[in-house]
Amino acid sequence: VADSTGEIVKGLRCYFDKALPIMLLYKSEREQYEDSMAADVSPSSVYGAEHLLRLFVKLPELLVHAKIEEETLTLLQHKLVDLLK
Repeated sequence: VADSTGEIVKGLRCYFDKALPIMLLYKSEREQYEDSMAADVSPSSVYGAEHLLRLFVKLPELLVHAKIEEETLTLLQHKLVDLLK
């Protein structure tokens, strides 16, 4: 269980880092993003809970395109719900 939770956290961080500049930033936040990333820092170490929650809103549409078995996807969804609680 601990291993799967660690994998989920790593996966969330990866999704967050990739999705942030594409779909999680408001227009007014893009300049700050460009300035922050110039220092070669990962987005997940700069941006916080507000942006993570934006990812959770988008996550269902992202996971539809992921090649995940149905049983694994169901387990993942339950763990993500637990995390949000």
